[in-house]
Amino acid sequence: MLEQARQSLMSFLSDPGQRVFALKGPWGIGKSFFVRHFLDDNRDKLPPFASFTSVFGLRNIREVRDVMLGCIESTRRPWLGRVFRGLTSLFSRFHLTGFGVSLNVPNVSNGAFWALAKKHGVLIVLDDLERAHTDLAPEEILGFASSLTENSRAKVLLIFNADKLPQDSAQVLATYREKVIDAELEFRPDTKELVRAFLHEPNLENTVCEPLSGRERELLSRTGESSTEGY
Repeated sequence: MLEQARQSLMSFLSDPGQRVFALKGPWGIGKSFFVRHFLDDNRDKLPPFASFTSVFGLRNIREVRDVMLGCIESTRRPWLGRVFRGLTSLFSRFHLTGFGVSLNVPNVSNGAFWALAKKHGVLIVLDDLERAHTDLAPEEILGFASSLTENSRAKVLLIFNADKLPQDSAQVLATYREKVIDAELEFRPDTKELVRAFLHEPNLENTVCEPLSGRERELLSRTGESSTEGY
């Protein structure tokens, strides 16, 4: 399963016709953990810039965009990502005041992002779709993904638990799936694959795998996800 997932993501990255990819699976199965490690292990195959963004609790697309901009990383030169995030933070708080009038400075980081995305390409990972605030409609997220990919060289990877989507959100996803999502994969690795991926100790594989129940496997997966730092 993990090898299939790796190959599917490799195809997604290399195929210009695949612009939006959906990785689905139950909570605690290791979706985010897997994707983060896949990105770390394959930096040379990624677009020059990437952003791993959780939409958990976000209320609108503006919040999604702001978090996305704040998570931009350069996959080639890490210092570029720090510069970009610094500019995002600076201009999001910067105001000019003259003659008693406060003027908002245009958010140049938004324009800079589109320049990067159009010229160089960017991978946007949107995680936890099912945990977005109820004010953030799923069609808005899908529309945002579609806009990114149609107006730039961006690719978007969506990560979510389809079983936990509200019924109306699941219906929206089903309606727009063919129009927006180019490829998808149900992520359900078996116990041995999870242990091998999380522990990185082949000699412990048999010792750890045999007593694992489904519940224990879920707890192990959650431990791996919570211990992983941001991309």
